[in-house]
Amino acid sequence: MLMLIVHIICTIVFYLFIQKNGGDANTYWYVSDLFTTDKSLSELLLGSGLIKLFNYPFAIVLGLPQYVGFAIYSSIGFVGICLLYKLFILACPDGFYAFGINIIQLFFLLPNLHFWTSGITKEALVFTCMAYLFLFFFKKRYSWLFAISWILLGAIRPHLALLLLVGFGVAVLLDSSLSRKHKSYYILAITGLCAILLAFVLRILKFNPLNIGRWMITNSYSRQSFMGSTTYIDMENTNMLFQLYSFHLAPLFHDIVHPYIWIISMENMMMSFIFLLMVLRLVGNYKNLKFSFLTTWILSFFVVGTIAFMLRYSGLGIFLRTRMLLLPFLVLALLMMLDAGKDARKDRFVKIS
Repeated sequence: MLMLIVHIICTIVFYLFIQKNGGDANTYWYVSDLFTTDKSLSELLLGSGLIKLFNYPFAIVLGLPQYVGFAIYSSIGFVGICLLYKLFILACPDGFYAFGINIIQLFFLLPNLHFWTSGITKEALVFTCMAYLFLFFFKKRYSWLFAISWILLGAIRPHLALLLLVGFGVAVLLDSSLSRKHKSYYILAITGLCAILLAFVLRILKFNPLNIGRWMITNSYSRQSFMGSTTYIDMENTNMLFQLYSFHLAPLFHDIVHPYIWIISMENMMMSFIFLLMVLRLVGNYKNLKFSFLTTWILSFFVVGTIAFMLRYSGLGIFLRTRMLLLPFLVLALLMMLDAGKDARKDRFVKIS
């Protein structure tokens, strides 16, 4: 119930923010010129084009107001949060407690996750697809929703789907239970899918994959494009530790440039405490740690995703909405490691007795 209340509040705040300041939500909803401009089929079915195509019948054909669109996307995003919460409960049924507080329940009340899944954004759809993927994989149930989630993810954010596949490939290579023959089959299939997704990414970016210099120039230009913003963070002339802090934990209280940054800073302080607590427990139980395939997949995805996004972005706003596609799943992976370690200790106790 508290999760729903937080989500509704974030939806209202997001809607009012867009009405006052504008944003991508307006671009995605007011799409009367969608079929009047010269767009190719791939432009309509990839990235922002697909979001606009999805919104067209609601916004233009039915003429629904934008707040209805917010309600639709907010509902989809909340489904994703509920799916992830269910996965947390399945992965760590006894909870994760500190000072008598269940950290899992606290984590799902933090506003950043709710905010970016409560508006007309790609993140609402993408996050829900990712939650479906990991939940179905954990339960080993591969229905038509599993396939649709992959397809939508690849169409809306092909670069994110590509990073997920790369992480999956790393997990396959590190999985000692698979034979070399099965690993070869998996890697061959993953390589083919990655090639398709890379083609989608290049189609959106519109440049030659063989031009490595263009890749670097594009990344540098992407970073510099944030310089006019009041939330710009220099990611080109700083060291790796500062970049990691900026991407995953900024802002803290010394970074405040707007009043609402206080709320974000408080959340980041709590996230820092949660990660510190989990790392300390992992270090204390390092002998019992176990890495499942899903854990390795998530950790690999987190690493390659962090590197890719740090090379691409340099704005606080986009950091906030991008990190929520990484950090919740990192917390899940760490909890799974802790829970597996706890089971290992129980098994050893039974053997001794």
